[in-house]
Amino acid sequence: MNILVVDADPLFRRAMRRELAKYGTVLAAGGFDAAMDVLSGGDVDVDVALIGLALAAGRPGCKDGLRLVRECAGMGVAPVVLAGDGDGGGNAVGEAYRLGCRHVFSRTGFASDVHGSVGPVLEDAGPEPAGLTERDFVTRDPVLVETVRRLRREARELGRNVLIMGPTGTGKTRLARIVHGLHDPDAPFVHANLAELPEGLAESALFGHRRGSFTGAVADRTGLLERADGGVLFLDEVGVVPMALQKKLLKVIEDGALTPVGGEQERRVSFKLIAATCDDLPGKVDSGAFRMDLYFRVRGVEVRIPPLRERRRDILVLMDAILARSPRKVAFERAAREAMAAYDWPGNVRELENVMGGLVGNGGLIGVGDLPRHVARNDSPFAEPAPAPRRPDRGPLLDERLEWVLDREGLPFLVDRIEREAAARAIGAAGGSFTEAYRRLGVSKGRLRRLRRKMGA
Repeated sequence: MNILVVDADPLFRRAMRRELAKYGTVLAAGGFDAAMDVLSGGDVDVDVALIGLALAAGRPGCKDGLRLVRECAGMGVAPVVLAGDGDGGGNAVGEAYRLGCRHVFSRTGFASDVHGSVGPVLEDAGPEPAGLTERDFVTRDPVLVETVRRLRREARELGRNVLIMGPTGTGKTRLARIVHGLHDPDAPFVHANLAELPEGLAESALFGHRRGSFTGAVADRTGLLERADGGVLFLDEVGVVPMALQKKLLKVIEDGALTPVGGEQERRVSFKLIAATCDDLPGKVDSGAFRMDLYFRVRGVEVRIPPLRERRRDILVLMDAILARSPRKVAFERAAREAMAAYDWPGNVRELENVMGGLVGNGGLIGVGDLPRHVARNDSPFAEPAPAPRRPDRGPLLDERLEWVLDREGLPFLVDRIEREAAARAIGAAGGSFTEAYRRLGVSKGRLRRLRRKMGA
């Protein structure tokens, strides 16, 4: 990959050539004209341009930077913008996005954490990025990417039902719509959220009813199951189906026949079934709250969407995807991006979208002080206070496994192995944030850099 760094500061250009060398060949230019010479010279095909908006040294404004963003976008080069406090604020950021930029970073503190900020963007811009962006279902998590690809392969098989499991807000409905598109995008897609059906009226809503079958039934009504005939029926929160209705629902799935409430004539229906739940269905089967035969009927192709806290890299990927869809654009300071990546997001993608919606409305550069307090402090608004951690019993730290390694490999090998594993765990727990990782480990930035070089990171 070829990266062009365009900035008026020669020291910054030199630092970026050194830091970005791990991602590919790095070229540098000090202004608009020099950058255009590189881009149009024909000697090198530039893939990504890192552009400081204030290209005219000593003069305020970002006219040349915005011109270069437009030129890069028109030439198929991905422009990544660095915006400073004096670069026009939200107006300049919004204009950069309008001209074709998809990533804006705050210049403040950027040089101290290049890899934690622009690194993922450069990795995704390289050959064969490991990710999936389809019908608003966005992920870079390798396990989830493979899960969705397997779903695409297996869901094409006629007659195979699909069961999607995962916490609330993770995107189960969006995944169901992918399956619908594979089945027949022009066929009906009926979304039946069983948790929202009024108590006592679930049977009528699902199966329909005949006029006069109960008080208030003033006319015949077609149920959700019959409306899905010929298409896809999405039974959301299937785990809350009352036991009394489960047998009747099982008959529809097995036989393709239903009888409306108060009716006598069976009606034939045929649909592809997608069920979703945030419940532990096997546990409900064990407790007797969910029929075993119904469970095995709905779990044809079984997929699980993990919560965001188990795939932290997706947080920043989703933030960029949300910004790309938004008509108003903002940029996040490095500390604000780190805080967003460190937060556990108990409401998952839905909560992230709601928070991003409020931040985008503010416009400009987003700092930690602009984030909701519970996000900035990584405190779930729903969590109970955690008990104080229990101090381990005093005594030797070496267990049998460590002693075995020490005896055979020696102390330097053991210390090196522990450092590598501790660094890898801290970087992963911090969502790839270099600054948060060294804070967790209690070591200097220099020492963590040396550990990363040992690990080949």
